Amino acid sequence: SNIKAVVSTQSTGAGWGEAGYMRMSRERPSICRIADFAMFPVVDFTAGIITIRNKATGRYLSTYDTDGRDVRDNRGAADGWSYGSTWLYATDANYYNDALWKLVPLGDEKYLIEHLHTGRYLHADGESVRDNRGAEGGWTSSPHCRATDSNYYNRAIWRLVKQSDGSYFIENNYNGRYLFASGTAIWNKAASGGYGSVKIVAADANYYNLAYWKIDTNIDHNRKIASD
Repeated sequence: SNIKAVVSTQSTGAGWGEAGYMRMSRERPSICRIADFAMFPVVDFTAGIITIRNKATGRYLSTYDTDGRDVRDNRGAADGWSYGSTWLYATDANYYNDALWKLVPLGDEKYLIEHLHTGRYLHADGESVRDNRGAEGGWTSSPHCRATDSNYYNRAIWRLVKQSDGSYFIENNYNGRYLFASGTAIWNKAASGGYGSVKIVAADANYYNLAYWKIDTNIDHNRKIASD
């Protein structure tokens, strides 16, 4: 046939139409009034997605997988049953949307913090510090935070401790360490164009207020790289 048509599938099954498909003419107006009742879903792909920014510096919590892997279907094995060495960075912009995360609620105000692109979990090394905060005297020797492929030893479980101004301590449930980022302030500055070298650590105290974080759910629906 020379009639122009749009081929569509339907839910009745292969026994209906042409093995489950049908043709809708593009040259006749609204066959069976199908054009009068067209519907399509409106999906907000940013629902539940957050950015996590250091309150003092404005830097974003970011990470990336050098191999571009998504570990969700290979948890515990993507890194060969180890912590791996996928580090977290405090970046001056949301490069390639690597600063997008999702909170996975576990109940009792506890969460996994999952990277949107890779599925990796925010993880903290180090021993417990709850009974001895500040004993390390600074953050230069604090253990690193990583983006791991699984919740090893429950070190990927976090508590969000809300402050009076709406910011948070992001406290590791296993060892009590705070998510912490140093680096120069980038508020109202143009993006540098690269990740930089400021790594996220798990500090034993809130040195110079660098352990306060802002959790933002107002994500750009066009997924543009942030530059603020």
